[in-house]
Amino acid sequence: MPPALVFAGASAPPRRLAVRRFCVILGLMKAEESLSRRVRAERPPSCAAVSRFAADPVTRVEVAYGPVREYFVTFKPGAMPEAGGETAESLYGRIAEFLDGAGCQIVQERCYADPGAYAEVAAARAKAFERRNVDGDGALSFVGEAPCEGAAAIAGVQLWAVRGEDGSPRVTPLLADGRRVGRRFLAHGLGYTALPCVGPRPELGPEHPRGEHARSMFNEVGRLLAGAGLAYRDVVRTWIYVPELLAWYDEFNAARRRVFLEAGLIGDSETNWLPASTGIQGRCPAGRACTMGVLAAARANGTPVRVEMVASPGQCEAFEYGSAFSRAVEVHDGCSSRMYVSGTASIGGGGASIHPGDAERQAAHTLGVIRELLAARGHGFADVAHLTAFLKGPEHAEDFRRAAAREGLDLRLAVETVADVCRPELLVEIEVMSIRAAAPAGRRS
Repeated sequence: MPPALVFAGASAPPRRLAVRRFCVILGLMKAEESLSRRVRAERPPSCAAVSRFAADPVTRVEVAYGPVREYFVTFKPGAMPEAGGETAESLYGRIAEFLDGAGCQIVQERCYADPGAYAEVAAARAKAFERRNVDGDGALSFVGEAPCEGAAAIAGVQLWAVRGEDGSPRVTPLLADGRRVGRRFLAHGLGYTALPCVGPRPELGPEHPRGEHARSMFNEVGRLLAGAGLAYRDVVRTWIYVPELLAWYDEFNAARRRVFLEAGLIGDSETNWLPASTGIQGRCPAGRACTMGVLAAARANGTPVRVEMVASPGQCEAFEYGSAFSRAVEVHDGCSSRMYVSGTASIGGGGASIHPGDAERQAAHTLGVIRELLAARGHGFADVAHLTAFLKGPEHAEDFRRAAAREGLDLRLAVETVADVCRPELLVEIEVMSIRAAAPAGRRS
């Protein structure tokens, strides 16, 4: 794996420097393409080639296997002091330029931004994508969470995009009720289905019990999955956003358990299958009581694929204290191993909160738990493709960064947002997705 590339600039004006850095990144794409082809040629046919490139304000992880190339990209606002921070129009202009230049299609897109900035972000995205002929319909999950610092409206955008080197389209829309509700991507013997933003039935209002909103949301996901020939057993990851999280988290958990019981994922005292998940404060532009993103992965044509829940060496199962998610899920498709680590907070082996009120120690404990989870399947922080840090207040950002630096984590990957965690005393929650080349399924990486 080549080392991360760091680009340093001279004392140019900030706007010119930001543009220069991005042009350097685009200019290197052809050289990287040649390098990646040589790397793939030297690898066994059962392995993917995983390459990593980092330069503020964008990081990129590429996975190449056969005719398919995947991109896991994080865009963050660049430094533009005279403009008070990079605008949504400028940021999405960079995103559209990258997607057009790479010739890829979006599978998933999460935009973390100030809740009041949705109209600005949506207009900037639509304008940039139209200019570059990028199809973004049915891909966006807008997460209403304020950035931790700076005047920019957007904290960061995480993309998963793909292209077929043979020129064939790799991503197809998922349609329901006459509209696009998600994206589908088939490769490596797995069919991925991403639903970006599913909410309760629109007729449910504030006069209805909040638990009814949650049940409706989960049932709507079940309906969309069934329409795609899938079920909850195929779901590997969920992202759940609740504006008033602390006010009714227990009620929300009860609704989730009820739906998962009906779906056969859990019994009265045991679990058959639970996806990895994040449940965090986040606001929906439509003002829903809760919204949910979903990633499902179904085997295609009997391909030998391993999809397993991963237990945490440092924490008990969340099911033991009333939640219904696994600590992580590994997807091993024979050429790569992908770890979807749930939103993780400073919780000990018995389910109690650790270091209440101390953000830096909570962040350190949380990162230690995640490190052990990744190591359980041969991954490490060097394999991280996407990372989100949810902080109760912007004053905790430096606490997180100090703890992350001690772990050797590349902070250019981290999107930092302000959000309530599931318990009042918890100040930090971190979610991670990592990917690495892997041995054939059946052997541990």
